[in-house]
Amino acid sequence: MAVGDRILEGAGAPRVGALERVRTWWEQEHVFGYGLILPALLLLVCLVAYPFGMAIYFSLSDYWVGSPGSFVGLDNYRALLGNEVFHQTLRNSFVFTSIAVVLKTVLGVWLALLLARNLRLKRLLRGAVLLPWVIPTALSTL
Repeated sequence: MAVGDRILEGAGAPRVGALERVRTWWEQEHVFGYGLILPALLLLVCLVAYPFGMAIYFSLSDYWVGSPGSFVGLDNYRALLGNEVFHQTLRNSFVFTSIAVVLKTVLGVWLALLLARNLRLKRLLRGAVLLPWVIPTALSTL
């Protein structure tokens, strides 16, 4: 092979610029996938993870607005667990939630069975059931 042939071989190959290298790198499936999910992850960190971390930090300190807080560890939780008002609130929450779940389940099954029957007013009942769902959307368009 002559020297001139080697030079021509090198000249025929296209030069890969920086933009082409970036485009080739970005078109890889795993890089493109991570690039698409990155904005959602950043939003999740900003709107969920950071406030959650700050809530944990504040719960472990005696921080007050306008004054620096100091780390107190689990003292806040000990005080909370020893408070009778907290215990009463917890009981009330469990009772309310239990009753609400049972009533909603029973009423939902009863309504589903009622709508599954062949009644003369079946269409009217279905419309009445959908009204609370449809009305806010319809009113928001006005």
